[in-house]
Amino acid sequence: MEVRSEINKPTSTYAPPLGLLYIASIVEKQGHEAFVIDARGEKIDKENVRKQIKSADIIGITIPSFSLNSAKKIVDLTREVKKEIYIIAGGPHCTLFPEETLNLMDLDATIQGEGELGIKAFAEAYKKKDLNSVPGLFYRESGKIKKGRPLETIDNLDEIPFPAHGLVKKYDYGYVSEFKIFNRKFTSMTTSRGCPYRCSFCNRDIFIKRNYRQRSADNVLKEIEFIVDQGYDGIIIRPFA
Repeated sequence: MEVRSEINKPTSTYAPPLGLLYIASIVEKQGHEAFVIDARGEKIDKENVRKQIKSADIIGITIPSFSLNSAKKIVDLTREVKKEIYIIAGGPHCTLFPEETLNLMDLDATIQGEGELGIKAFAEAYKKKDLNSVPGLFYRESGKIKKGRPLETIDNLDEIPFPAHGLVKKYDYGYVSEFKIFNRKFTSMTTSRGCPYRCSFCNRDIFIKRNYRQRSADNVLKEIEFIVDQGYDGIIIRPFA
């Protein structure tokens, strides 16, 4: 679930939640069913949440710091609808404050950094009840917060499956300040991660050591072909820190 706006109030959407779409792709590759809710693009109320998560075993939420209050409301609403469901959160705020986020809202776990490695390990560890093997994971167990293996980063970006663009085809992207600036079936993609610069105020040193990585041209072209096959005819290249 992508959290960006006040719940219960759909807003204009610029681009899809690539982080969640990468995670969904990993989950699907493991043989699980995945779906994505973009809370910016639809009404989030009790009945809609009940309908969307009735068959789900695990809910994942991405949390930017500026959407912390909205995220907490969605977590509370999800618990009200399905109390026993497992909820794991990631995204920028969880990367910076994993334990604090876990204490702030009724989550079962948070995960730091790039989620693909963590969620791939989590899917197997969850079944085996062995979460301490998951990189970057903070989780509740027996009333305590425990930590998994140290955070890892992905060196070869070409090894990551393409985002599951098809899971958000129902949303209309390409808006800025309520104006449609891309009059096409629009999506986005990224060609690199990290940053080559050395700004002293940046938190990147803490987590990925300014590890700037680029995808190969061949891999990028293959994703463009994949996106076109999904029915899109507009793409913007976005940064992915």
